Amino acid sequence: IRKMKLRVCVVGERAVGKTSLIRRYVFNEFEDAYSGTLGAKLYLLAYNKQASAHEHVEAQVGLFDFMGENAPRDAFRDAMFWGTHGYLAVADLSRPETLHRLPAWVGAVRYVAGDVPFTVLLNKADLVPNGAIGPEETKWLLATFPNVPYAVASAKTGEGIASVFSSLF
Repeated sequence: IRKMKLRVCVVGERAVGKTSLIRRYVFNEFEDAYSGTLGAKLYLLAYNKQASAHEHVEAQVGLFDFMGENAPRDAFRDAMFWGTHGYLAVADLSRPETLHRLPAWVGAVRYVAGDVPFTVLLNKADLVPNGAIGPEETKWLLATFPNVPYAVASAKTGEGIASVFSSLF
């Protein structure tokens, strides 16, 4: 049996749906009313997985939900991102400017945690026709984050949530 402790962060601008994504994944629930996160919230998860015929993995995952404010991110990034093993960088499909602000979030995590794996998650697919970004944003995304996986999801409907989180741990 191999035991692990993992720290996974969810980052992005204010109101992109970070808390809603986590609550959908952890509790399978969605709240329509917006309530911003002050500081950070920690969700503890336990995983057991048969990694191979001879190895079983038990992992304790600390899933951190950080508020989407730039000033605290820049002032406290060492404390926020130290020990991070992976993260989701979340943008709101209905607000393209949130996508263009992801490099600052990715840079803050990388500055502290190094080159750990992450996924770009485009949330609120239910609010956008066809649940996709336009060709210009797609080109920008692929050029800005080459070889980084990205996914489209909706915390409201639950679309794509389980596969995105399970890809991180």
